[in-house]
Amino acid sequence: GPSGYGLGLKDMDGVTATGNRFVGNRVGLYLDNSPSAAGVTQTFDSNVFAYNRVGVTFLPAVKNNIFTNNAFIDNGEQVGVQGSGTFSGNTWTVNGSGNYWSDFAGYDADGDGLGDVPYVSADLYSELTDDHPELRLFDETPAARAVDLAARMFPVFRPRPKLEDTAPLIEPVELAPAVGSADAKPLLGGAVVAVALLAGAATLVLAAGRSRKVSTP
Repeated sequence: GPSGYGLGLKDMDGVTATGNRFVGNRVGLYLDNSPSAAGVTQTFDSNVFAYNRVGVTFLPAVKNNIFTNNAFIDNGEQVGVQGSGTFSGNTWTVNGSGNYWSDFAGYDADGDGLGDVPYVSADLYSELTDDHPELRLFDETPAARAVDLAARMFPVFRPRPKLEDTAPLIEPVELAPAVGSADAKPLLGGAVVAVALLAGAATLVLAAGRSRKVSTP
């Protein structure tokens, strides 16, 4: 849900997650010291991370996670790094195939289904909110857009890229319908439910605010 993790892994080893949908959470996937043992890798293949505040959040020292054929769709931040430190050692392209990123601005001139330029995640505003979560109050505001515009115009402000997917997918991998769903497009249904829940929560907040008003003479 919007206040929690779709999947949180701490001190885990050898996880393989395939064909899952992480939709409408504060964080779709959270990784803390996972894998914890040296020489162990974990694989996330053909999952959907959609409409989350953050698709995947790592602690900086997390390494040896492999992501391939996943779809990152319209998350507020596709990949976040929580805390200070050097983030590296995770794999985003396997055997010439990467992941789908809804904010990929590249092209596919040869029509092979893969982007001809890498997907690079380097967002100054997202980096600031990773370090200072209270700044998320300004999400989707002109102030947030101005920060990223300044980073693009002035290289001195440009952040170090979090990740590089050298073969981003042009189209997301199609998953089978969710278990128990009669709809062949479960992502759309999940989005509608999430919007309805948010609208209901907003109504409750407004009602609570009105009920607490006190008349003074």
